[in-house]
Amino acid sequence: MNNTTFVYGSEVQGRGYATDMDIAFGIVTTLIGITACTGGVLNLYLIKNLKAFHNAFGFFWVVRTIGELGTDLTFLLYTGPVTVLQPTNIPPALGIFVYHLSYTFAYMQCLMNLIIAWNRFVAVWFPMNYLRVFNAKLCGGVAIYVCCQACIVTTLFFNILMTIVLLSIILCNNQKDLGLLSIVLSYDGLILIYCFNTGSMVLCNPECRRFLFGTRKGAVSNTYATGTGAASNTAAPSDTKHED
Repeated sequence: MNNTTFVYGSEVQGRGYATDMDIAFGIVTTLIGITACTGGVLNLYLIKNLKAFHNAFGFFWVVRTIGELGTDLTFLLYTGPVTVLQPTNIPPALGIFVYHLSYTFAYMQCLMNLIIAWNRFVAVWFPMNYLRVFNAKLCGGVAIYVCCQACIVTTLFFNILMTIVLLSIILCNNQKDLGLLSIVLSYDGLILIYCFNTGSMVLCNPECRRFLFGTRKGAVSNTYATGTGAASNTAAPSDTKHED
């Protein structure tokens, strides 16, 4: 039985000195935070400047990215520096607030991924009804609902990457002599996911690649064969609004 007296807030305090592992982990966390924040800002820049994202999908992606940036900033401005400096005078309320703020934004981002999945489902399977379903009122209402719910609930919806992070936390926590990779996976996994999300948009989206890297747009024919073998010039429906 441990007879030591528990001091409220002691779990959020540093030890007063930093070990080599603290410094290495703190620097890695800060660098990942910088990368994730840069990627989030790049996402917002692309959405603002590419007309392909001036629709419901782009609006939802902005809300999702704001959720990511909120969590990224807590790792960049709090977790990394505190790990390096190991201060012993952190107000308990501050540590608790940062924790809840981080996971509130994380919840917001994860729920928006679910909304975006439904948005893509409608765009693919019901393209003719897309603009009618995802009108301005619905998009605004969904964003308000997600933000309000995120302020109350911090439960996460896990995708495949988040499941991997969860497993790493279970396997790595409470082990002695953890390696740097294990620490990064268990504590920085969330913003690593955000870096992956940013990369997927920048590298996998053709409009983003053309805008950033100046690659030429490939020629795409709007003629396709019908079931009878005849050619048709009817263009496939798009979820992007075009001005007359």
